[in-house]
Amino acid sequence: YASAADAGAGPAGPMRRSQAERRSNPYGGGGGGGAAASASSARASGLSRDVEEGARWQHDQFEGPKTVGSSVFVRNLPQAVATPEALACLFARVGQVASVQVDNGPLPTATVGFVRQDSALEAEKRFH
Repeated sequence: YASAADAGAGPAGPMRRSQAERRSNPYGGGGGGGAAASASSARASGLSRDVEEGARWQHDQFEGPKTVGSSVFVRNLPQAVATPEALACLFARVGQVASVQVDNGPLPTATVGFVRQDSALEAEKRFH
């Protein structure tokens, strides 16, 4: 068999460029980057222009009511009122009740959770 190298066709397998023929940056950064490099620099310059002009990004999503701090802890409950249904009915006067947890220990306590934080603050003002 005659090899491809013997026939003068070059090395067998994938074509390898010599060190002098290779690009210095295969991703188009320096020296002949082409359209990809110019589009990338255009995007970067547009971005820097927006930052220089002071344009500030604001999201358009609804933040909704705050849920942190929307619970009220009640201590020293009378036995007649120490049911989830009775407490939900009582606290529904100030806002929408999300949850009621009652602990019927020696000193009955409850945690009443509201949908909105301002309802919890109103319950504190009204029932304290």
